[in-house]
Amino acid sequence: DLLKASNHSESVCLAGGAHSLYGTSIYKDACLAPDQKDELSKIIGDEAMKLVNLFATVNRPWALEASSGNYVSSLPLTQGGTVDVTEADFYALCAIEAANLYEQNNGIPKEYPNLKNNFSRPTP
Repeated sequence: DLLKASNHSESVCLAGGAHSLYGTSIYKDACLAPDQKDELSKIIGDEAMKLVNLFATVNRPWALEASSGNYVSSLPLTQGGTVDVTEADFYALCAIEAANLYEQNNGIPKEYPNLKNNFSRPTP
């Protein structure tokens, strides 16, 4: 609802709803097995599925906040290495992370000012 109220695309909203199904950087336990990704992708679409996969593997929120709110084309992964992301994917991840932090903390914590500022930023 937070993402929809901020006028994010359907793909971003669907990814936000499914963001933790394969685990996150904090919650390692997945609700769905990796072999169920095709089933979820059929429901939420390829674009949302790509964002869910990125959300599960990118070292966030730190990497997103550390960018000072500016697009970076490569993000660190929790298991090491990096992944290249488009500008649209970067800002979509920022919005999903900001909504996630908002729901977990009843507001976006003050230590994440860049995510807060990017929450309502439309994706390119």
